Amino acid sequence: MKKLIVLLVCAVTLMSCSIDEGVNTQVEYGKVSAIDLPDFFELGETYQIEVTYLLPTACHSGAGVDVFRMNEDTSESWDIFIAGVTTYDANAGECTRDNSAAERKETFSLRIEEDVIYKFHLWTGVSSTNQPEYTIIEVPVGAPSEGEEEEEEETEN
Repeated sequence: MKKLIVLLVCAVTLMSCSIDEGVNTQVEYGKVSAIDLPDFFELGETYQIEVTYLLPTACHSGAGVDVFRMNEDTSESWDIFIAGVTTYDANAGECTRDNSAAERKETFSLRIEEDVIYKFHLWTGVSSTNQPEYTIIEVPVGAPSEGEEEEEEETEN
């Protein structure tokens, strides 16, 4: 009988509680402001790539980086798209916090499995036509040969 009363009290208590919808968390991209890449990759190696991205406001929190790697069958490169991922409370209203420390750093691993050019597309925002905009950095696999280095130096002068 005591068990039945305890169960009844628990059931009534649970039914009388209102469910709080809580925080309405929204996700938004953050602009990539820096990336730590080597001059070239070595085949078969794994690299820790550090990405710095900006929070849209001080009310946003860093949530990591979104890294999407794609390659078409006929392509001689890997395209790697990178954006910061931020979250914020959509119920919070207007943000009034100072935006002076709105930068985050995250790291991801990249294993170099093919002898192709790796093209990093760093998300920098959207255009006036609402299309994504990127800064592209190309990193080859393998050190340039001495002849290629001398040729590059001559063309720079």
